[in-house]
Amino acid sequence: MSKRKKKWHECNIVQVVEPTTHLWQFNASDRSFALKSELEESEGNPLPQKIVGKTWKNLIQARLNIGWIPESQAFLRTIQMPECEAEELKQMLEFQLEKLSPAPVSQIAWTYEVIESAVPGQVTVLLVIVESEAIEKQLEGFEEAGFQADRLEVPWCHELITLDRSSDKVWIRLGEHQDEVVALVTWVLEKTVQNVMILRLPNSDEGTLSLTDQLDRTAWTGELEGWLSTIPAVTVCGDTSLTGPWVEALTAWSAHPVESEKSVSPNEIATLGARRATRGESVANLLPEEHSARYRQQYIDGMWMKGVGTMVLFYIFGVLIYFVMLEWMHRDSLDLQTRVRTTAVQYTNVLKMRARIDILQEQVDLKFSALECLRIISEELPTELSLDTFKFHMGKTLSLYGKVPTTDAGKVTDYHRALINAKSGENKLFASVSDPTINASRSRGRSASTDSRWSFTCELERSGF
Repeated sequence: MSKRKKKWHECNIVQVVEPTTHLWQFNASDRSFALKSELEESEGNPLPQKIVGKTWKNLIQARLNIGWIPESQAFLRTIQMPECEAEELKQMLEFQLEKLSPAPVSQIAWTYEVIESAVPGQVTVLLVIVESEAIEKQLEGFEEAGFQADRLEVPWCHELITLDRSSDKVWIRLGEHQDEVVALVTWVLEKTVQNVMILRLPNSDEGTLSLTDQLDRTAWTGELEGWLSTIPAVTVCGDTSLTGPWVEALTAWSAHPVESEKSVSPNEIATLGARRATRGESVANLLPEEHSARYRQQYIDGMWMKGVGTMVLFYIFGVLIYFVMLEWMHRDSLDLQTRVRTTAVQYTNVLKMRARIDILQEQVDLKFSALECLRIISEELPTELSLDTFKFHMGKTLSLYGKVPTTDAGKVTDYHRALINAKSGENKLFASVSDPTINASRSRGRSASTDSRWSFTCELERSGF
C-alpha cells in the first residue's frame, strides 16, 4: 500500500553561497503554488524565525524546509536497473553501493532518484552521494542561521531529471564555485540518460583540457559498455560570460557544432525543486535519519515547553486576576461592612425614635381616652339603665357594670349595640364589645328584686385617638 502524500502549506529553500544566505519562500497550498518572498542575509545573520521556524500553527499548516548542498560537494552516477518496487530497488542499490561509492560507505550519505528510460522494463537510477563530513558542516551552517532542514538536496538534480531527452546530446551545465568551475556532464543517448558526472575544474585553459580529457575517457567507457557508438552533439548551459572559453574548447573536441543555452535562474530551479518536493515527485533526500529524528524531537519538545510555558503564564495571570479580584472584593466587603455598621446605627436610632414616637403617640391617645369613653357611654346610656361601676384597664379595656329594671332588660341590648357603633370623631371608638351579661338580683330574706344587673367589656380602638 502506498503512503499517503503529506499536504504542505508552505515551502522554504535555503542556499548558502558565501558570503550570503539565500532564502526562497513558496506558497505550496492546493489552490496555488507561487513564490511568496525572496530574501538574502549576510553570512552569520540568523534567518527570520517567522518564516523558517515551526510553531503550533505548522501542525495544521505544514511547512517544509529544504536545504541545498553545493553541487561541487556531490558525486552523481547513473545506473541502469530493472524496473521494480521502490523498496526492492533501494536494497539492490545498497548491495552495489560499496562498488559505486568513491568513498567508504561509512563516511557517506546517499540517496537516489528514478529517471524514466526508453528501454522497456528498465529504469535509470541517479545515485547521489555526498561525504558525511560535508553534510555535517552544511547542517551546522544552517543551524547557526536558525534553519532546521527537513530535506537536503542537490539543486542541479532537478534540472537533470527534467532535462529534454528527445535527442542525443552531451549536456554540460556550467556554474561557478569560488575560484573554480563546476560542470555537470550528462550523456543522453536514445532518450536515456546513460552517464552523469560532476567535475570541479580550474577556470583556465587547464580546466578546458581536463574537461575534454574526461569526456574522452567517458566516450571510451561508453564504447566498451556498448551504449555509445558516435559522439553526439554538445550543448553548453550557463551564463554567457562563463561559457565562451569552454564552447571554443568543446567545439575543437566535438565533430558537431556546440550549442549554447542560457542557464536556468536560481529562482526557477528553486520553484522546480519546491514543486517536486511538495508534490512528492522527488524522493532524493540526503538528510541523515538521526538529524531528522533530532529535529523532530526538538520540535516536539519545543512545542511541549511552549505549551507548558503558556499554561504557566495563564496560571500566573489567573492567580494575579484572582488576587486582584480578592483584593477588590475585600475592599468592597470592608466598604459594605462600614455601610452596614453605619446603617445599623441609623436603624437603631430610627427604632429608638419610632419607639419614642409610639410612646408619645400612646400618651397622646390615652390622655383623654378615659374622659372620652365616659362621655360617650354617658351620652349613649338609656334613661332606664343605671351605671354603677366604670373601670378603665391599661388604657385599653373598659368594663361597665350597672342595673336595669327587669322589665327593661332589652334596653341593655340596645345600649350594647349603640356602643358597638359609637364613634369618636370619624373613627370607631371600640374595636370590640363583648356580649352583655344580665343577671337578676336577689336579696336574702326579702322578696325578689325587680332589678337585674348587667355588664360587658369594651376594647378600645387605639387608632381612634
